[in-house]
Amino acid sequence: MGLIQLKARILVSGRGGLGVVEMGNMIAYLFMNKGLSTTVVPTYGPQTRGGFVESIVVIQDEHVLNPIPTKFDMLIAMDVPALGRIKDLMPYGTIFFNSSLVDGKWPEAIRVPATEIAEKVARNKMREPRVTSNVSMLGAFAKIMQLGRDNLNDTISNILSDKTDQAIKLNIDIANAGYNYAEKELPGIKNPLAFFGQ
Repeated sequence: MGLIQLKARILVSGRGGLGVVEMGNMIAYLFMNKGLSTTVVPTYGPQTRGGFVESIVVIQDEHVLNPIPTKFDMLIAMDVPALGRIKDLMPYGTIFFNSSLVDGKWPEAIRVPATEIAEKVARNKMREPRVTSNVSMLGAFAKIMQLGRDNLNDTISNILSDKTDQAIKLNIDIANAGYNYAEKELPGIKNPLAFFGQ
């Protein structure tokens, strides 16, 4: 798919401890690896852990002129309060949500049990597996957006380069579990970037 005159505005939202800011950085890196211009702007609530956290990612073919938009093409909601940002989606907007923490049926939304996937892979390998919910969601996102498994693995290795080799490998395993989930369970989901033309 060609990405001619692409401009995508993505909002990642959730509480502190779910890796929202890190996920924003990883999404930007995924697209940067495809040769696109990206910006990332994080927003924190009064607390980092357990408080309100968001990351705004803007992707464009050329220079990003507005890194802090007020309307978005995609929302990645990692918990229930994040769904309050649906009002800021464009009419054609796409919602990804962490169905492990968000109940209910949302028409047209892409449901990924991100926390469940992370906990399954990381059980007995780390103290709080749910903190890696972000990379399982990232894996599903990368598959649906057709960004490639190798790109996904490279992104995690680079963004987490300050971590131990063991931690990097675990995060890659969790991300690939999310990628595999989307491949198996969400085969009919179209790449939302198709909206921008072929």
